[in-house]
Amino acid sequence: MRYLSMIILSTIYIFGSIGYISAIRGEVLLERDKSNSKAFKGLQVENKDILQTGKRAKAQIIFQDKTVITLGARTKLKINDYLFN
Repeated sequence: MRYLSMIILSTIYIFGSIGYISAIRGEVLLERDKSNSKAFKGLQVENKDILQTGKRAKAQIIFQDKTVITLGARTKLKINDYLFN
């Protein structure tokens, strides 16, 4: 049972949300697992995600540790690894 709990927690850590988009204006795209979709307010952000803002677009991300990142127009943010203990 103890090992099962460790596996479940590891899975949540590896594949779970690391934050969310708290504000958005204009066209913002999310690339996840080699597929693109339109980002929206409240969207959960995960490791390995790529966010890209268009012309005159902005987005704000709040991570689990309460760090806030604001993306301006024509910005590309690739989240390689998010580590929070």
